[in-house]
Amino acid sequence: MRLVNVMAPLLLLLLKFHVTDAIKPSPREVNVTLVLGVLEYHSAGVTFLTRAYNGTIPGPPIYVNPGDTLRVTLVNELEHTETHSTAGGDASKVTWCGPSNCTTPDPEALFSIPNRTNLHTHGFHTSPVAPGDDVLNTAILPGRNHTYIYEIPTDHMAGTFWYHPHLDGSVALQTAGGAAGLLVINDYEGNGVSEEVRKMDEQVMFLQTVPQSALIGISAYSGDLLTKILSKRPVPSRTTDNNQYSDLDGSFNASLIDNVGIVNGKFQPKMEVKSGRWARWRLVHAGPAFFMDLTLEAEEGLAETTHDRAYCEMQLLAKDGIYLAEAPRSHQRVVLPPGGRADVAVRCHGKGTLRLSSGERPGASGVWNGDMYWNPRLATIKVRDDDTARDERNRSVRSHHHGLEVFRAQRPRYLSDLQGATVDGRFSLSFADAKVVMPGTSIDLPVSGLLQDAFPYNGDTSGTCTFNGMTFNRSQPLGRLSEEGVQEWEVAGVQGHPLHIHVNPHQVLAFSAMNTATGCDIEYGYICQGDFHDTLQIPQPDGIANATIRFRTADFSGPQVLHCHYLIHEDLGCISFHNISNGM
Repeated sequence: MRLVNVMAPLLLLLLKFHVTDAIKPSPREVNVTLVLGVLEYHSAGVTFLTRAYNGTIPGPPIYVNPGDTLRVTLVNELEHTETHSTAGGDASKVTWCGPSNCTTPDPEALFSIPNRTNLHTHGFHTSPVAPGDDVLNTAILPGRNHTYIYEIPTDHMAGTFWYHPHLDGSVALQTAGGAAGLLVINDYEGNGVSEEVRKMDEQVMFLQTVPQSALIGISAYSGDLLTKILSKRPVPSRTTDNNQYSDLDGSFNASLIDNVGIVNGKFQPKMEVKSGRWARWRLVHAGPAFFMDLTLEAEEGLAETTHDRAYCEMQLLAKDGIYLAEAPRSHQRVVLPPGGRADVAVRCHGKGTLRLSSGERPGASGVWNGDMYWNPRLATIKVRDDDTARDERNRSVRSHHHGLEVFRAQRPRYLSDLQGATVDGRFSLSFADAKVVMPGTSIDLPVSGLLQDAFPYNGDTSGTCTFNGMTFNRSQPLGRLSEEGVQEWEVAGVQGHPLHIHVNPHQVLAFSAMNTATGCDIEYGYICQGDFHDTLQIPQPDGIANATIRFRTADFSGPQVLHCHYLIHEDLGCISFHNISNGM
């Protein structure tokens, strides 16, 4: 009996070593060069002149392992064409506050640096201090370069992330123009993810939206000489809330969509999937605004019979690069805020063609949401037979299809369940809509006498948002946080302003409009209690969405940035930060 007591801890130690450390890939140095330059984009009749990485939209995908050191040399090949009055100043010292207070943005700073840039690794749990993911003080001028060094923690969760510019004053123009790319931290054997999922075929779905009118407006205001929409399109007769154009009678007209959707760099691409086989889709919403309500819709009239019509199963694996506590979870719609990601196992059946669509049908309220990106055809997907996994094509036996094995991925400490944790600090945060006004006046800031031409985006007509009534002040953080502690925040206004927090992902403890029976949101059933996110939006057709979130300030000190991920709102001052330090 004593021998058993002695050997049991040793066996557990050996088992732990076998499951985690023994099968992790060895740390590497991964070197990447990103060149931000001019690109004339062409795809299926859509043409525009913009900024992009390495001459492609999206930029090159980057794959790394936990424990790797990622070195990214960012080369700014844009020219000195900035003509705004502040263009000659130091971008790192520009304040977004008005000269007399911090309740309104300073118009002299808005969009003033279209050709300066930096880089953000969206969703990485990494240092916010240079040479790491520093977005506040690192500014790369035209003709210059800078090397970022990201020390990826050995326990970093594998998942889907992305990179994009993050220098306030040029974020929307550059990112919405197409400068963005995929980041993936690879799975490895023994991290708790099922072998079935690790060995699945993968399909990247990198979703970008190019808001043509907004880019023209920002470009005109900033003095940018580069951005041009070159393709011919009908003149819109009126604008809806979410920047989709309609006919005079108010009905949607797909030919007048101003916010062009691009999938993996192509406009309305055609793709194929194998019938009866699971595949892992890495979905990234890299657009600058509006949540996507993604579904797969069968094309009418293309199947021989209704019985044969294609359909797909969707099993959610991870959100924002973080595996669900217990995966998979069945969902037939994927709701992504701008900046959000989802890893979804997809298996299609039948034969025919499907559309990847956003906003095909309203939520439980029966109301279409004004903050939704509407696009009936992002991509066309053909389901074809696969000899190794023939589809039964019988809807009556759908319930007998083999499901995915349930798994629980290993959680690093920074993603430990905080629902029962002791709270070390509390903070209340409220988004509020705000107009961009001249300092000291109540007059809207005109641009060439045409306010609507300035920033005709999501119905705001030059609107932005504030945190607790304040706009960005580079010298004034919202507060200080302890480097090791559990923070609980009460946030309000996340129905229309997606909250993105850098460095430390957050867990959703509670929120308004929750279905108490399911623990998920009433409208779409996608935001669920206990899930982790790095970008949180809880869409509701009306009312204010409130949430209680918690996160652990583990591993890193420095400025933890938070902002609205409507990128024009960010550029217009809806951004701030807390300082994380040992001296709290």
